Amino acid sequence: MDALSAANDEIRRLAQEDGLTGLMNREALLARLDELTAQGHGGRPFTLFMLDLDRFKNVNDSFGHHVGDGLIKVVAQRLQGAVRSGDMVARLGGDEFAVVMPGVASQGAGEKWAGRLLSAINTPTEVMGQLLYPGTSVGGAEYPEQALTGQELLLTADISLNAAKEDGRGTFVAYDPDLAQRIEDEERMAAELRDALDRDEFRVEYQPKIGLMDGALAGSEALIRWEHPTRGRLGPDLFLGVAAERGLAPAISERVFQRVAADVSFWRREGTDPGPVSVNLHAVDLKSPERLIDRMEAMAHLGLGRRDIVLEVTEGCVVGRGTDQASKLIARLRKMGYDISLDDFGTGHASLSHLKSLPVNEIKIDKSFVTGLGDSRPDAAIVAAIVALGRGLGLRIVAEGVETEAHRWRLIELGVGIGQGFLWSAALPADRFARFARDRRARHVARQDAG
Repeated sequence: MDALSAANDEIRRLAQEDGLTGLMNREALLARLDELTAQGHGGRPFTLFMLDLDRFKNVNDSFGHHVGDGLIKVVAQRLQGAVRSGDMVARLGGDEFAVVMPGVASQGAGEKWAGRLLSAINTPTEVMGQLLYPGTSVGGAEYPEQALTGQELLLTADISLNAAKEDGRGTFVAYDPDLAQRIEDEERMAAELRDALDRDEFRVEYQPKIGLMDGALAGSEALIRWEHPTRGRLGPDLFLGVAAERGLAPAISERVFQRVAADVSFWRREGTDPGPVSVNLHAVDLKSPERLIDRMEAMAHLGLGRRDIVLEVTEGCVVGRGTDQASKLIARLRKMGYDISLDDFGTGHASLSHLKSLPVNEIKIDKSFVTGLGDSRPDAAIVAAIVALGRGLGLRIVAEGVETEAHRWRLIELGVGIGQGFLWSAALPADRFARFARDRRARHVARQDAG
């Protein structure tokens, strides 16, 4: 009888324990949360933190699941070491953890403890000979202020966690009722984006690039627009984030390239010279190098090469831990004959060493520096430094956000050759851009003949 009782106890223990870490599992946590919330509004306040390791899939893919399991154990130990004796730590599954802290029920206290949890995890560690850099995002929900049952707490904390990941990872977000509305809005937008792909609601417009000295057309940048059936024309900042989160970005990016290829081919046939069209690459494009190479090979088969297409990448996409991989991909694209432009230069992490390792042809000065040229000596100094850096590496320099003649002349003084902005034109539909291009070419030829 004693043996049977012991066996039953062991079965109950195993049913409530995570096999890898020894922490309580989701079922055990829910049972404890139900006990803690049984008194409704009259129970002792506490905060439930939910944590999710950032980019954990990369660890499994790069080093194997045995290393991933080792990292999970390290994180479990670190969480246990970071909390108080009466707190609870659980593994919910995969790379997701939860921490329950009785008595922590104010925003200030929640932020303090979330900061400690972040610090505990965000420290390099070696697992089976591999040096890893774990990171986490944290969401929090308070009882009884924001939820009254265990399931509600898990749901609200999960909403906060998703918001933390969307805000850039490595951060803490406390629950706010507005977050639930944001999630609902994003779900609606994701469904509408799928419909937009089916209905072909995306458009591409072209913003001209102009020579600052001679006013000649130097090309354009292709910019996606969504003709939303009820909200009107939407810029990419309003929907590409949701598209990336829901796996729709590759299909949208493909539509942009298809549209640009069709427009450039048409302009060629009718005798319009638009100059090179810059097309933006996003993080999802760089994470699928073979798909991107296949796409650019298809463009090359259409006869669209260096004189037709420039590929723009932002600093955030290529600078950081993935710099080596990005450099190799960019080198392959350069070998295929495509120029590469580094967009929004000066706003991120790029440096001389990064520029030397990234085989780009062009850098674009972010509009935030151009806007302040008239009354900001630091902005002028930054632009001058970027120009000197670019010239030293033999790169073209393009300034974004040129809106006034004062901007144009100051950029000329600083040595910038090409500008883009409302001084000349907003982004234009394909037919209007073609007319703009023909007019610019004609005026440039007329000036040359007159000179």
